[in-house]
Amino acid sequence: MKNLSIVTILLIFISVSAVNANNCTLNGVSFSSLSDSQVKAINVAGGKCTQNTSSFKFGDKSYFVIDGQRQDFVDVLSEDPYDLSQKKFSYTGYISSYISETERNKIWGYRFDASVNEGGKYYESLKSMGSGESVPLLAVANSLKQSVEEAKSERKRIFKFLNKAKGQNAIVQITGLMKNFSNTGDLYLELDTYKIIETLK
Repeated sequence: MKNLSIVTILLIFISVSAVNANNCTLNGVSFSSLSDSQVKAINVAGGKCTQNTSSFKFGDKSYFVIDGQRQDFVDVLSEDPYDLSQKKFSYTGYISSYISETERNKIWGYRFDASVNEGGKYYESLKSMGSGESVPLLAVANSLKQSVEEAKSERKRIFKFLNKAKGQNAIVQITGLMKNFSNTGDLYLELDTYKIIETLK
């Protein structure tokens, strides 16, 4: 599969008409405005792809980019969590409804537990989104790695970000590190950078 020919890829390009703002590189050649099927074909052939988040809209399923390759939510869930440990990722999608803040300095300074969400159907008349599968998200403002004032400021930014985005009320883009819970081995995401692309309301 890795040796998929350029001819095969070109045939896939011709046969697919639904286009998104995907950009890929294969063997030094750049391709833009590709459909999801075309992106998958280039990924199989060993290329690398990114997506312009401006094309992402409410109702679209969220996705990850890991090692330069786009992966759908179900692709990540199907992996052995230990195989994903210490992988850097970027994620475009939604924050689930549940957010909990741990008592200050009990674990790693200021800690928030939340989750990212696959997303579901967008009900335009209700201005609301359905939910899908989720993966835990851990956000920490660590007074051991920052000054106390820096940690306090970071906590405020994280708090505002999570509360504005929760309940699939915003499209977000985050980066971070994939890790495993020490007691269960289950996958969780450690937040690094974060921003809101668009809000629902």
